[in-house]
Amino acid sequence: TLTGPLGAGDEQFLPTGQPLPYTISFENDANASTTVNEVRIITELDPNLDPLRFRLGDLKIGDLLIQVPAGRSNYQEDRNYVGLKGFILRISAGIDIGTRTATWLLQAIDPNTGELLQDPTRGLLPPNGADDLGAGFVTYTVQPRAGLASGATISARARILFNTMPPQDTELLSHRLDSMAPHTELTAVPLMPGSSDQLVRWSALDEEEGSGVKHV
Repeated sequence: TLTGPLGAGDEQFLPTGQPLPYTISFENDANASTTVNEVRIITELDPNLDPLRFRLGDLKIGDLLIQVPAGRSNYQEDRNYVGLKGFILRISAGIDIGTRTATWLLQAIDPNTGELLQDPTRGLLPPNGADDLGAGFVTYTVQPRAGLASGATISARARILFNTMPPQDTELLSHRLDSMAPHTELTAVPLMPGSSDQLVRWSALDEEEGSGVKHV
């Protein structure tokens, strides 16, 4: 599944000029016959998003929470879980600016061979159960391109691949941008000459493609 920022209204309007958070979640089926030892996640950024403002967030595999250092658009690390899990967790994540494609590759590496673990009984994601050890997620933030007009659409979708199984795609997630605040006018007129009592009126108007005015 793919979840994104909480938008306003039925059209899920978002403001510009701030990071938009996304989470891609996955799990090994409870009825699966084997453990997943390689997880690949791919998402292509919408043309209205700025790939230079893509930043990796934390990720989780089973009960292993990996805190990615802040401000990274690319990250690689081998983590030694041989004593705890029997494998080395290899993480390779980042974005290709040219293709606007972000990729995460998570692998259980056999410490004896240095290759991908082939044991179907242990690895990254066992068949998922009540303990949620067979599930995980990756996160990222990205900002819209500068100068977009209100009403511009941002869409997102991710693809997840386990081992050599066929890929699975998330549903398409769509938002619209609101790039300008409403224009508000205020008037204050004495109820009668010399009175300290004022008649105060507010009037607010949003641009045609904006999210509108909820209240004044």
